[in-house]
Amino acid sequence: MEYVAALMPGESEPLGWLRRREDEGWLGVSLGDHVAPGGRSFPHLWVGLTQMAAASTSLRLMSGFANNLYRSPVEFAHAARTLQAASGGRFEAGLGAGWAAKDCEVNGERFPAPPERARRYREAVEIAGEILRHGRCSFQGEYYRVEIDDIGAEVPQPPPLTVAVGGPWVIDHVAPFADRVEVVPFAHVLRNGEADLAAWSSGSPHDIARAVARARRANPDAPISLGVFVAAGGPERTARAVELFGHGWARGLAGEPRQVADTLLGYEQLGVERCTICELTPHSLDELAPSLFG
Repeated sequence: MEYVAALMPGESEPLGWLRRREDEGWLGVSLGDHVAPGGRSFPHLWVGLTQMAAASTSLRLMSGFANNLYRSPVEFAHAARTLQAASGGRFEAGLGAGWAAKDCEVNGERFPAPPERARRYREAVEIAGEILRHGRCSFQGEYYRVEIDDIGAEVPQPPPLTVAVGGPWVIDHVAPFADRVEVVPFAHVLRNGEADLAAWSSGSPHDIARAVARARRANPDAPISLGVFVAAGGPERTARAVELFGHGWARGLAGEPRQVADTLLGYEQLGVERCTICELTPHSLDELAPSLFG
């Protein structure tokens, strides 16, 4: 099992956070693409990742995930190829459909209905994949018309393209274009533009297994990732998260660090090869690292 740490909004010293993750032994770090979720500051995706590339030497760097609702797939792929060159080949390009209505609102964009987001995402992933791998693309679709002969930095190895997929249609139509697939087995909780962690945590391991199996059928060669929220630490710090996660598939992700680490490792039995870990409570990554890498 591989482990990636996700930078959460509101982190006051992102580069200090980054260096701690590198010292602890994480495979890589992930930066999301939001403006100000919950009113908390979040680094700009490409500026933040460039700072991280300059401040680290071994960590893989991942966009988790670039927001297709207000980014052109051409701009995404152009930036990704450039960052791959700047980081010495350590970048993994994650592109998502976009789920947060607030991000669209503050950017002056319309928040589309789920079917439109899905179809637009499918086209964007195909375009981005062509540009990432070949530096060119000719595409005529419902939402995009692209003619590019040459773009971005020359890279010996293109950055792998990662997609986030949840519903059956998106898995079937988007996963085949990716180099890595991150399953979002409870994507329905995001359909209205807001995250509902109580609903997210109420599913079952069978839901994850079904999503993983469907992704494998859609793209047999792509490794599978899973994004999770964790709350690691003593009872006084994790009690609210334990109550929130209840008795669903995520119940082991809140509690003592050893328990959380064992729960993460158990997802390997479902076909998951990498976990992207988001802190639900502060300092959970600090608490968890010795159990993951000790």
